Parts: sequence; C-alpha cells; structure tokens
Amino acid sequence: MSVGRFVAAGLAAGIANLIAGFTLAHVVGIDRLQELLRAHGLRAIGEPQDALVHVLVRVGMGVLVTTLFVCLTPRFGVGPRAALVAAAFGWLFVPVFTAWGHLHIGLFPSAMAWTWVGCGAIEMLVTAFVGGWVASGGRFGR
Repeated sequence: MSVGRFVAAGLAAGIANLIAGFTLAHVVGIDRLQELLRAHGLRAIGEPQDALVHVLVRVGMGVLVTTLFVCLTPRFGVGPRAALVAAAFGWLFVPVFTAWGHLHIGLFPSAMAWTWVGCGAIEMLVTAFVGGWVASGGRFGR
C-alpha cells in the first residue's frame, strides 16, 4: 500500500469518526453530558476552544484504527473481518475504558456509561469500515 493511500485512509476514517461522534452526541443528548460535567464542577465540553483538539483527537483515532486494519489484513484479509477486529480494539481501548473510568469515579450514572459504550461501538465500526475501504482502494471484501 502506498503512503498516500494510507494517509488518505486515516484522514477519511478520522473524518468519519468525527461525523459519527458529532451526530451520535446530538442524537443521544450532549446536553445530559454537559449537565453531568457542570454538576461535578467541571467545564462543559463543546466550547469553541475545544474544537481543534477535538478534531485532532478524532483524526488521530481514525489513523490508529486504520493502522490496525492495515496490520490485520495479512491475518484476516482485506475486508470486514479485519475492520471488525480493528474496530473492536479501538472500542475496547477508547470508549469502553473511558466509560468504565467515568462510571468508576462517579462522574457518570450507569445508564450514561452504557450509552457511551454503545455510541462508541458505532463510531469505531464506522471508523474502521471507512478506513478499511479507502485503504483497500475500494476492493474491500473482494
């Protein structure tokens, strides 16, 4: 795989992650999360000064999940199985770990933690499938 295709796949996956996360946050209710943060004396997320960092983190996640996909293709083939495994790794180490930590310290009630975990699964699946499709040059699953 060329470096250009890899970079394009990582960026596409990161943008897909950003769009999925933004959409899910507004469907599920970002207001509830901000309310919980304020109740604990923390600054609410989503302020204009957070935008650049948020975008960079999301693009970074896209690059990492795409890297996992590329590394897994010799074992699982260029297709959905490699994307599912890459998404599972990303899901376990970002949304699940974060939700558990927030639940453990009392920041989230369990319903919010489960919502975070569910939304994270969707985000990581979208990220891995977009990154995998672009990395494979459209030959995903063939």
